[in-house]
Amino acid sequence: MCLAVPGELVSIEEHADPLWRLGAVRFGGVLRQVSLACVPEARLGDRLLVHVGLALAVLPAEENQPFAEQQPFAGQQPFAGQQP
Repeated sequence: MCLAVPGELVSIEEHADPLWRLGAVRFGGVLRQVSLACVPEARLGDRLLVHVGLALAVLPAEENQPFAEQQPFAGQQPFAGQQP
Protein backbone atom coordinates (compact mmCIF):
# COMPACT_ATOMS: atom_id res chain seq x y z
CA MET A 1 0.00 0.00 0.00
CA CYS A 2 1.26 3.50 -0.82
CA LEU A 3 0.73 6.69 1.12
CA ALA A 4 0.64 10.21 -0.32
CA VAL A 5 0.75 13.08 2.15
CA PRO A 6 -0.65 16.58 1.49
CA GLY A 7 1.61 19.57 2.00
CA GLU A 8 1.81 23.25 1.06
CA LEU A 9 4.12 24.42 -1.74
CA VAL A 10 6.16 27.30 -0.26
CA SER A 11 8.87 27.83 -2.91
CA ILE A 12 9.71 26.77 -6.45
CA GLU A 13 13.12 26.24 -8.04
CA GLU A 14 12.62 26.66 -11.79
CA HIS A 15 14.76 24.80 -14.31
CA ALA A 16 15.13 24.99 -18.09
CA ASP A 17 13.91 21.40 -18.31
CA PRO A 18 10.48 21.11 -16.56
CA LEU A 19 11.30 17.55 -15.48
CA TRP A 20 13.92 19.00 -13.10
CA ARG A 21 11.59 21.59 -11.52
CA LEU A 22 11.70 21.34 -7.71
CA GLY A 23 9.67 22.79 -4.87
CA ALA A 24 9.89 23.14 -1.13
CA VAL A 25 6.78 21.65 0.48
CA ARG A 26 5.76 22.17 4.11
CA PHE A 27 4.21 19.23 5.95
CA GLY A 28 3.16 20.75 9.27
CA GLY A 29 6.49 21.96 10.66
CA VAL A 30 8.67 19.92 8.29
CA LEU A 31 10.02 21.34 5.03
CA ARG A 32 11.04 18.91 2.24
CA GLN A 33 12.26 19.32 -1.31
CA VAL A 34 10.08 17.49 -3.84
CA SER A 35 9.99 16.99 -7.59
CA LEU A 36 7.28 18.95 -9.42
CA ALA A 37 7.74 17.02 -12.70
CA CYS A 38 4.22 15.52 -12.56
CA VAL A 39 2.47 18.78 -11.62
CA PRO A 40 3.63 21.53 -14.02
CA GLU A 41 0.51 23.52 -13.06
CA ALA A 42 1.58 23.78 -9.38
CA ARG A 43 1.86 27.35 -8.04
CA LEU A 44 3.00 28.81 -4.71
CA GLY A 45 0.46 28.19 -1.97
CA ASP A 46 -1.03 25.11 -3.64
CA ARG A 47 -1.56 21.97 -1.58
CA LEU A 48 0.11 18.96 -3.19
CA LEU A 49 -0.16 15.22 -2.64
CA VAL A 50 3.42 13.94 -2.26
CA HIS A 51 4.69 10.36 -2.32
CA VAL A 52 8.40 9.61 -1.70
CA GLY A 53 9.56 13.04 -2.86
CA LEU A 54 7.35 13.28 -5.94
CA ALA A 55 4.33 15.59 -6.09
CA LEU A 56 1.56 13.55 -7.69
CA ALA A 57 -1.37 15.97 -7.75
CA VAL A 58 -2.54 19.46 -6.86
CA LEU A 59 -5.46 19.29 -4.43
CA PRO A 60 -8.65 21.11 -5.48
CA ALA A 61 -9.37 24.45 -3.78
CA GLU A 62 -12.14 22.98 -1.60
CA GLU A 63 -9.53 20.62 -0.11
CA ASN A 64 -6.97 23.42 0.42
CA GLN A 65 -7.74 24.12 4.06
CA PRO A 66 -5.19 23.63 6.85
CA PHE A 67 -5.29 20.27 8.63
CA ALA A 68 -6.21 21.98 11.89
CA GLU A 69 -9.48 23.09 10.28
CA GLN A 70 -10.30 19.69 8.81
CA GLN A 71 -12.51 17.41 10.87
CA PRO A 72 -12.55 14.05 9.07
CA PHE A 73 -14.52 12.30 11.83
CA ALA A 74 -16.97 15.08 12.65
CA GLY A 75 -20.40 13.72 13.45
CA GLN A 76 -19.20 10.18 14.07
CA GLN A 77 -19.72 8.39 17.34
CA PRO A 78 -16.58 7.62 19.41
CA PHE A 79 -15.48 4.01 19.83
CA ALA A 80 -16.68 2.19 22.93
CA GLY A 81 -14.75 3.35 25.97
CA GLN A 82 -13.51 6.63 24.40
CA GLN A 83 -14.50 10.08 25.49
CA PRO A 84 -16.42 12.16 22.91
